[in-house]
Amino acid sequence: VVPESVGLSDLRRLFDIFRANRLALSSYPSLPYSGSLELIRATASMQEAGVNLYQRWSDLAAGGVNAHDLQGDHYSIVLGEGAAQLAELLALWLSRSVK
Repeated sequence: VVPESVGLSDLRRLFDIFRANRLALSSYPSLPYSGSLELIRATASMQEAGVNLYQRWSDLAAGGVNAHDLQGDHYSIVLGEGAAQLAELLALWLSRSVK
């Protein structure tokens, strides 16, 4: 299901981004990280993927993982209704890192 506001050029751009990301992901070696990380999970995407991303990141991040679940799918938390929640999380983390 694609919203009416999304045109063919939008879909092509999104597919090109997906293809580039997929290529980068498949060629990148997963290495341990000594720090902690913040994991943002889109609840709808988690259910669709059937993959435990928390566990995968926990295996790599020695400092632990703080998971934050946002309602919606990947696109709605980046471009749609969930974008405000995402922006709040990012602003909070940035303000902590500056201090």
